[in-house]
Amino acid sequence: MANSGKVLALIGGILTLLGTFLFSLMGDPVSGVYVYGWSMLNIDDVFISAASLPFADGWIWWVIGIVAIFYFLSGFIQLLGVRSRIAALLGALIPLAVAVFVVLGFTGVYIDIAFIIAIVFSRPELATGIFPVSFEYSFMDLGLGAILIALGSLLALISVFMSRED
Repeated sequence: MANSGKVLALIGGILTLLGTFLFSLMGDPVSGVYVYGWSMLNIDDVFISAASLPFADGWIWWVIGIVAIFYFLSGFIQLLGVRSRIAALLGALIPLAVAVFVVLGFTGVYIDIAFIIAIVFSRPELATGIFPVSFEYSFMDLGLGAILIALGSLLALISVFMSRED
């Protein structure tokens, strides 16, 4: 049990990476548009939108772009949490917030941030019916990725408070 913090940080980082890049957070099987981590390939559109707007309107897109980049890198930062508690903490905060906003947005709690996440992270599926891995639930259009990201981030957050003796 002496290395339980390291093990939890490792498991949390792996779950966050799987949830971000393999499974969808949410999606529409009819249109084939899903929200998942490979939308990172379109992150330049966020910064182009930010640069084309006046500062009074565009500053929020700069913030969203920076948060999106941190979100995409958070699984790797959580893996660094095996060595450093602060890396596990910083790597867990943004993806946990994203996952919570997605879950709350799809369970009926109205949050504008879930809509912004859906716009920024949307991308057509890479392999029709295969990738990203998506499951349809009878009670909501929430993807397994949101649950994996929330679980991985919670494990990394818990690992901050556990032992890391060598």
